[in-house]
Amino acid sequence: MYYVWYKIASILVTDYRRQLSNLDEEVTLPLRVRLFDCDGFKIMSGFQYPVYMGLSSWALCTRANFAKPILSGKLTPVAASQKYICRKPLKLWSSFGLKVSFAGWDDKWFYHLHIFVQNNEVSAIGTSKLAAWHRKKIIPVPAIFDAIGYEYKEQNPPNWLLNQFTEDNDSYNEIAASL
Repeated sequence: MYYVWYKIASILVTDYRRQLSNLDEEVTLPLRVRLFDCDGFKIMSGFQYPVYMGLSSWALCTRANFAKPILSGKLTPVAASQKYICRKPLKLWSSFGLKVSFAGWDDKWFYHLHIFVQNNEVSAIGTSKLAAWHRKKIIPVPAIFDAIGYEYKEQNPPNWLLNQFTEDNDSYNEIAASL
């Protein structure tokens, strides 16, 4: 856990000065599979992918200038859901790149696309659904754009991405109702 806090702090310090010129840009983090990221087979464990996806979301949001209202206490970032698909293992001590970009947003949620790349091949793909809270309420995306000084323009996420998270809501509601 200390490593995660260290990485978030270093992202806030180093990426704060590297602002995106527009929200269509992609951010790439150079990373390495560390000892405690791995399982007994010396490959990155499944629990680490969401951790790295969270770090890459911090990098993207910091460069998009969302860090100011977060650090001032006006917003709290919340990950509502994350999904990932692994195709090729990331081995101990190997380096990889994690590309993250905005896949779109609606009135309530931001959607990120995370691509794990090693040796110019895609190893895994992940998606995140994120929001910002303030005083126990989700802040509408247009209000967040106003807070950081961007002009709000709609950028609807692709249907395949929205369908992933719609199924999550249905599953959650069904399970919660049965308790």
